[in-house]
Amino acid sequence: MLMKARKLDIIGLCETRLTGQGTNLLHDNYHLIYSGGGEAKHGVGVILTEELAQKIEYLVYKNERISSFPFALGTRTIRFIQAYAPQLGRPHEEKEEFYENLQEVKNSVPNSNNIIILGNVNGHVGNKRLGMNNIIGAFGIGNINREVENLKKDFLCKYKQAIDTDKDDREDIGNINDNWLYFKNATIGTATDIVLCKTTYGRRRKQKAWWTKELQLAVKEKMKRFRKWIKIHPAEDRENYNRARQEVERVNRIAKQESFEQIGNYLENEFDGTKTLIYPSGEDGIPTELLKNLGDAGTFWFLEVCIGFRNGGRNPDDLGLDIICLIYRKGVKTNCSNYRAISLMPYALKVYERMMESRLKKCVQQKLDERQCGFRPNRGTNDLIFTLKIISEETRE
Repeated sequence: MLMKARKLDIIGLCETRLTGQGTNLLHDNYHLIYSGGGEAKHGVGVILTEELAQKIEYLVYKNERISSFPFALGTRTIRFIQAYAPQLGRPHEEKEEFYENLQEVKNSVPNSNNIIILGNVNGHVGNKRLGMNNIIGAFGIGNINREVENLKKDFLCKYKQAIDTDKDDREDIGNINDNWLYFKNATIGTATDIVLCKTTYGRRRKQKAWWTKELQLAVKEKMKRFRKWIKIHPAEDRENYNRARQEVERVNRIAKQESFEQIGNYLENEFDGTKTLIYPSGEDGIPTELLKNLGDAGTFWFLEVCIGFRNGGRNPDDLGLDIICLIYRKGVKTNCSNYRAISLMPYALKVYERMMESRLKKCVQQKLDERQCGFRPNRGTNDLIFTLKIISEETRE
């Protein structure tokens, strides 16, 4: 069975088309709980394991579109509500009746219970959830439609219930590694779409600074003469091709030189020669400029990911990798001892370290001895060194 292979304890069903209400025992001791009407249409149900079936306190069969049942899990009670909303195109009155029944079932649940809504709302939640992070999940696709707009306005926003959007066989991102990879790929993918890239015949290529219009025309002319020469190999066309190739090399050399001079002038004028223009990224591939320009929504998302690191007690495997770069110092270049190694850490890890450092400082400062003056804010060791020097001189006398 698919549930056994995927290690699922419960799964919601819609459009069961079973009449009446009741339970059935399936193979492998899985239980089916269904709720239908007088006709074989619509219908909802759930399939759950033997262990969960024994923990159900009672069943509520509302109608062919809604059913609910509470679980007693330790000291907590979790109420599952299985719902199946009317399809797009159904009468408005039928949809209003569905949401009224759903609200009625929700209101009957004690405040001490946790509520989980399963099923299908027959709508597109879309991929934009800014300001709705506690209501809409992170796996929506496309654009939101009117059905979900009504759901948010009439039910979800009022009572802050969560939608578990259909994952379409997407991987679960509940653990630390997947949460980080999801954030990283989304950030890099968005930057690739809009920053320093151009599309050439359906492919994305990085734009070189010296790829000027003059160089493009020279390369085009070189390829034109090459195709003419390659057909019958006359000596005259070969000479024309060689001259065109030399012209490309000349134009490319001049364009590179001008580009490097522009970069040097920019460094001199803007940074006064104290900073570099290019900040290489770590193994994660996220440069510091992306982290600085995430915006409010992206910054809040990054904060949620960092909180997951702290709560999980460890960092993602991706952030534990550094890039080792060798910096030549002096001497023979073939001698390895003439190189100094530096490691490029991911900037996201540096930001997370600063966040943890600011939190730890508040705890550590309270526990340090009053005589500890080094490496503390608003304190210095000058007075201690002076006192030690005086004591040493008096002892010698």
